Amino acid sequence: MKWRIPILILYSSAILFIGLSKSALWDRDETEYAQAAIEMQTNHEWLIPTLEGRPFIEKPVFLYWAVRASYKIFGVNDFSARFPCALFGVLTVLATALLAQAIYSPAAGFWAGMSLASMFLFAGGFRLLLTDPFFVLFSTLTFLFYALSKKHKHNSISYLSAAYLAMGLGILSKGPIGIFPLCVILAFEWLDGEREISKHLSFSLLSAAVAAPWFLYSFSHAKSETSTFFVYDNLMRFFQSNEGHTGPFFYHALVLILGTLPWTFFLFKALRENWQNRLENRIPLQGWDFLLILWAGSIFLFFSVCVTKLPHYMFPALPPLACLLGSYISQNAEREKTSKKILIGTLIFFVSVTQFVLPQVEKQRVMKPMGLAIKEKVPPDAKLYGYYISEPSLFIYSGRIFPYVENESLDALMDQKEPVFAVIPLSRMLKLYPGSSFGPYPVIEIFSGFAENHGDLGGSLLLISNQKS
Repeated sequence: MKWRIPILILYSSAILFIGLSKSALWDRDETEYAQAAIEMQTNHEWLIPTLEGRPFIEKPVFLYWAVRASYKIFGVNDFSARFPCALFGVLTVLATALLAQAIYSPAAGFWAGMSLASMFLFAGGFRLLLTDPFFVLFSTLTFLFYALSKKHKHNSISYLSAAYLAMGLGILSKGPIGIFPLCVILAFEWLDGEREISKHLSFSLLSAAVAAPWFLYSFSHAKSETSTFFVYDNLMRFFQSNEGHTGPFFYHALVLILGTLPWTFFLFKALRENWQNRLENRIPLQGWDFLLILWAGSIFLFFSVCVTKLPHYMFPALPPLACLLGSYISQNAEREKTSKKILIGTLIFFVSVTQFVLPQVEKQRVMKPMGLAIKEKVPPDAKLYGYYISEPSLFIYSGRIFPYVENESLDALMDQKEPVFAVIPLSRMLKLYPGSSFGPYPVIEIFSGFAENHGDLGGSLLLISNQKS
C-alpha cells in the first residue's frame, strides 16, 4: 500500500484544502468557534473557552486547542480557522483506509479512503470549522485500533489502550456522544459471541482519564455553562428541536443518499449484494461486515429518533460505509475502472465549485465586508453598537466586540456628544423611519446582499454614525 498512501493524501488534500479560504466563515457555528479561539488566544487561556468575554461551553475544549495551535502557525484568518478540520479530514481518510486494509485487503483500504474523500457530505463538511471532524477521526481510530487488537492478539493490550485513549479524545471533542464506539463495541462483542465485556469496560477507564479532568475543571470554573452543555446541548436535543433544526424520521436517510454521492449507487449495490449473498449461502451476518453495519446503523437510528436533526450528525456513519464500499469496489476490475473516472470527475467538480461558485456566492454576503469596513472606518475610541444585529463574524473581521442593542431607541443611542456608530439592517431602518431611504443619520457604508442568519436584511446592511462622513 506504499504507493497508495501518497495518492490518498494528495487526493484528499486537494478536495479539502483547495479554496479553503475562498469564502468567509459562516455564521454562526464557524464564527462562534473561531471567535472563542481568538479570545482564548488573546487572554492566554487554554481551558475555558469564552465568547464575548463569557464562558462558552457549547462544545468541549479540543476544537479550541486545535484552532489556537493553527492561529499560532498561520495567524488569525479564515484558512487557519478551518485548517485543523481539513487536516483531520485527511487523517480520517488515512484511518479509514487502514481500517479497511486491516479487515479486508490493501486494495479495499485504498478504495475506502478514496471514496470517503470524495463523498459530498464528507468533502463539504470537513472544510468547515466544526467539532465533528475531530470526533469522527478519533471514533475511526478507536475502531481501527480495536480491529488491530482482534487481528494481533499478542499485542492486543497496546492496541486496546490506543483505542480507548482515542475515544477519550473523541469525548473531549464532542462530549458524551463520544462514548458511542464503546456502545458499538460492547454490542458487537455480545452479539458476535466474544463477550469480553468486562475487559472493554476496564479499558474505558483510560477514556475517562483523558476526558474527565477537563470536564471536572470546567464544572468547577463554569458550572452553569457546563451544566447547560450536558443537559441542554446533549440530552434536550434528543427530545426537542434545537433552534428549529428538525425534520421527519427519514431526514437522515435523505442526508445519506445525497451525502454519499457520487457513490450512492455503488453503496446500494454493495449492501444489496452482500445481503443477497448471505441469504443465498445462508451466511449469518457476523464478523467485520457486522461491525461496520452496526457502527453506521447505530448512528443512523439514534439520530433518526433524535428530534434535533442536522446533516453533520451523519458524519460518523461515513467511514464504515466507505469501508463497505471499498471492499465492494476492490472485488471487481471493472468497478475499479469506473471508480477512477468517478474520482477524477468529483475532483474537477469540487475544484470548480471552490474556484468559481464560492466566490460568486461570497460577493452576495455582507458580514465580512462590513466587519472590514468597521475596522477601517470606525475609530478605536468611538462607541459602536449592533442595532438588531449581532454576529460573531462582525467581531472577527472588525477585530472588536461591541454590544447588541434592541431595547433602546436608535435616536437615544445616536444622541450622544461623542462619536457613535451603529450597524443596522436596512429592514429595521425602514421600520423606524418609513418613507425615508436610509433614515436621518449619515451612512458610512452600505453592503447589499444576505447574511445566513438574517435572510436578505431588507436588502442591505448599513453602518451609520452621528458624525458626518
